[in-house]
Amino acid sequence: TKSLAEASAKAVQAGTDLDCGKSYLTLVDAVQKGFITEQEINRSVERLFVARFRLGMFDAPDRVPFSKIGMDQVESPAHQKLALEAARKSIVLLKNDNGMLPLSKPQHIAVLGPAADDPDALLANYNGIPWHIVTPLEGIEQKFGKQAEVHFSLGATYVESSMALVPRNVLRPNGGKKSDHGLRAEYFGNDNFSGSAALSRVEARGYFVWDMQDPAVVKAVPRQSFSARWSGLIEVNEPGDYLFGVVRAECHSCGRKDAARLYIDDQLVVDDNQQVREAMSPKTATVHLEQGKPRKLRLEYNETGGGGGVELLWRPPADAALREAVNATKQADVAVLCIGLNARLEGEESRIHIPGFSGGDRTNVDLPEPQEKLLRAVLDTGKPAVVVLINGSALAVGTGKDRARAILEAWYPGQEGGTAVAETLAGENNPAGRLPVTFYNSVNDLPPFTDYSMNGRTYRFFRGKPMYPFGYGLSYSDFRYSELSAKRASGGYEVTASVRNISSREGDEVAQLYLTDAEGVHPELRGFKRIHLRPGETNVLHFVVSSDDARTRRMVSVGGGQPLPEWTGNQYVHTSLP
Repeated sequence: TKSLAEASAKAVQAGTDLDCGKSYLTLVDAVQKGFITEQEINRSVERLFVARFRLGMFDAPDRVPFSKIGMDQVESPAHQKLALEAARKSIVLLKNDNGMLPLSKPQHIAVLGPAADDPDALLANYNGIPWHIVTPLEGIEQKFGKQAEVHFSLGATYVESSMALVPRNVLRPNGGKKSDHGLRAEYFGNDNFSGSAALSRVEARGYFVWDMQDPAVVKAVPRQSFSARWSGLIEVNEPGDYLFGVVRAECHSCGRKDAARLYIDDQLVVDDNQQVREAMSPKTATVHLEQGKPRKLRLEYNETGGGGGVELLWRPPADAALREAVNATKQADVAVLCIGLNARLEGEESRIHIPGFSGGDRTNVDLPEPQEKLLRAVLDTGKPAVVVLINGSALAVGTGKDRARAILEAWYPGQEGGTAVAETLAGENNPAGRLPVTFYNSVNDLPPFTDYSMNGRTYRFFRGKPMYPFGYGLSYSDFRYSELSAKRASGGYEVTASVRNISSREGDEVAQLYLTDAEGVHPELRGFKRIHLRPGETNVLHFVVSSDDARTRRMVSVGGGQPLPEWTGNQYVHTSLP
């Protein structure tokens, strides 16, 4: 179209009744220019109101079931348990050389990478913000901390321009022992830090969002006009110029009436008080830190409009961060590298334009260079390394596939993601997830994105060798498929197959049914089932294939986590439809 008004008119005429944005404000102009009639708009509005009536939005509250859901249901124990279950079941084991996982009683664990202690990365985007978030580092500390020494090192930021939350292992509350970590957090029931704090406690980091609805904070500071202070000491292991940053949380309702200030040794170094509505890039300042020399740190935040939040960020010197991670690896029995992406890099309409990323889009599938450099440096130490991927789209991790001992794909696992990752490393969670997308080796394997045809894309039409195929996923258990049969049934075909756990470890298995043509190409996933099998147990799987699905594809393949092009061994059995 030649104008937003014309585009809006065509969207309404095509049945898009609701617009998330301001585009439909041009519909008045569209009517005046003859792109659409008022009658067409009226029909669209009528459909919207019918939907609202059906939802009970105009009924008395006592007639609407949704009105009876109280705030006590938000992030309830049952929902936290469900979040953990979802994280457990979604983890995909991509590699496990010689049974590297589960970890066998390590004494020293190095936890590395920008995703290891980043609560934001676990949540992706378009999400609520829970007050209880377990990062991979926290999960590993909780699971292994009693029998192993766990050391964290950032190692690298996501990309060269990224900043990270200042980690708790370089922070110490005032008056705390050298082994104490975090900052003293004080919350005041006013916006000017006057009087005694309504709540005082030690927190892991300078990280607060009002929408978390932390029960302790809400109880102490019930009104949304408040102030908060985080204070303590910061001490680093590597000298250099550290870039510090303060960023205030995006807030569409608070009117941006907040301010944040960072002090080092009581000197104001960052003053972030711009009165704008949308989220901003961090306000930054460079501070030189000496090895082993504590410096006083204080972050102050006040809010008068409700909502909001603040994060204390930094970017260590790249060489220093890498050197510290390598040293931590050399002293460890195993390194766990938590690497990948976050919603700031792959999201909707971002302002980021850097190698690999453009406005929220991916321009390649490579691991960002700083993380690739970290991965190679850690692997070069010769210590066994486990890679944990935190990401929302496919990544080419060729270095990890070739040289790491194990790889877990954790995706954006949510608030209990760190617990699920740690349980999987410990063997308490036996992974059975499957890849819902193909992992390619390079964008060079794919046709240009401007070509909208599906030829050469996805598991159905890609003819190259992927890094990891669609449907792929390993397990700590071993399964064998047999006795595949197909017979005619009402409306199509009934397909049965037996699967047996031939290992000594119980676990879930996700069986997949594919249809292919006579040449065994152009596969289509037409069924899957998740079952739990004890050692030696056998289960008979039942699938239904419709006549329409079988019209052009007559070959049936049933198996587990190693589908095309690796339909071999115990993993898949094949037959043809009668």
